[in-house]
This record gives sequence, C-alpha cells and structure tokens, in this order.
Amino acid sequence: MLRSACSLSFVTLAACATKLSVFETRMIAAAPRPSNCALAFVSVDMSTPSATAWETLGWIQFSDVGVQDPMAEENRALVRPRACAMGGTAVTLGASSVGQGVRPGETSSIVYAVLRPVGAAPAPTVF
Repeated sequence: MLRSACSLSFVTLAACATKLSVFETRMIAAAPRPSNCALAFVSVDMSTPSATAWETLGWIQFSDVGVQDPMAEENRALVRPRACAMGGTAVTLGASSVGQGVRPGETSSIVYAVLRPVGAAPAPTVF
C-alpha cells in the first residue's frame, strides 16, 4: 500500500509541475510581504548608475521546454509570491535565453531580479 501511495504522490507532483526547474537566490534579507503584494515591473539596466536606485534582493529563474514569454500570466503568477516573500517591491528582467538542452528541442530560461528601492527599511535582525 505504501508503495502505491508513493507512486501516486510522485505522479501527482509531476502533473502539478509547471516548469522544468525553478531557482531562487536570496542576496539581501528583507521582511516578507503578503504573497499577493503589488509589484512594479521596471526597466533597469543593471550596469548603469540608474541601477543604484535599487537594491537587488535576489533572483528568480525558470527553465522550461520551448520559448517562454517573460510577461506571460503564468510566469507572473509564479514570480509574484516568490518576489513578495523576498520583500521585493519591483522586478526587472535580468536575462532571457533559449538554447538546446539534454532534452530534444529548445529550452529557455528567464531570470528576474527582485528589487526594492535603496534605503528601504531593513529586515529585522532577530535570528
């Protein structure tokens, strides 16, 4: 019975997966916001001085089969709770790439930077 329950759980988990992989990298601790918080999508060239108006709290990366649209509702729905949990108030496109992977066909990755304005209140320091 345990074996069939584990198999069923694996199948259910696989059926619910919407991306090949999801990675989160947190760089600055910030107080989390509600999972449905408002986020701005900003255009920031991270290599220019205008980027100094923002702190990068972390990165969210999705990889999937085929070409992905960074602004697709599916992707936005996956980014929002993660960016809000990081304490972000804005996101920007860090990178978007398409290539050949170990699976047949194209795979693509989208990287979002999770941002907040410089000078925002820091996270509590209790550990």
